[in-house]
Amino acid sequence: MRVYPDNVIIEGLRSGGARFEKCSLALYRSCENYMHEAARKHPLLSQPDILDAYIDAVDAVIKKVLSHEYKDELAKLSTLLYQIFSNKCIDQLRRITNHKNEWRRNLDSITEDLPVKSQDFLQSIMEQDELEDVMEVMDRLGENCKDLILDFDYWGYKPEEVAKRRGYKNGKSASQAKYRCMEELRKMINKLQVNKSANNET
Repeated sequence: MRVYPDNVIIEGLRSGGARFEKCSLALYRSCENYMHEAARKHPLLSQPDILDAYIDAVDAVIKKVLSHEYKDELAKLSTLLYQIFSNKCIDQLRRITNHKNEWRRNLDSITEDLPVKSQDFLQSIMEQDELEDVMEVMDRLGENCKDLILDFDYWGYKPEEVAKRRGYKNGKSASQAKYRCMEELRKMINKLQVNKSANNET
């Protein structure tokens, strides 16, 4: 990979057109190792989270260059990119932490239409404070539904973001798909409760 000096990248970004595209890619590739470092430093972040943070950081650096906010005498482009990327990773961690705290409250929407015994069954799982137990239940839905529900209610993506991530036409289509998955989850939890009750009686 060819390494471009900062002044060449800056000039190329400000030139626009093909040079902008070339230098944008050069900037992106010049610090890709930051993502590997972030994966080691922040094990709670998934690879998509880290990639999103890195892309956002590169975009932020480019905007600073184009708006002439960046002063090369104060820091290298790589230093600025690292600082912004680190902050973006922290933002991702905060988002994850916030949604983990909200996750159990969001699950209330799953149980609201269930019979009382089935509500108690899921609540008993939630009270164990083990997300893995909830995931075990949700695994029965299949990966597509599980990922869809998690994107909305655990990771906190907006409908349009989920649509882009999961290949739906638009946010409305993604929301409708989530609703269908939630209905299946309700039925599945109800069935599990029935089976559990039957086993306890034998």
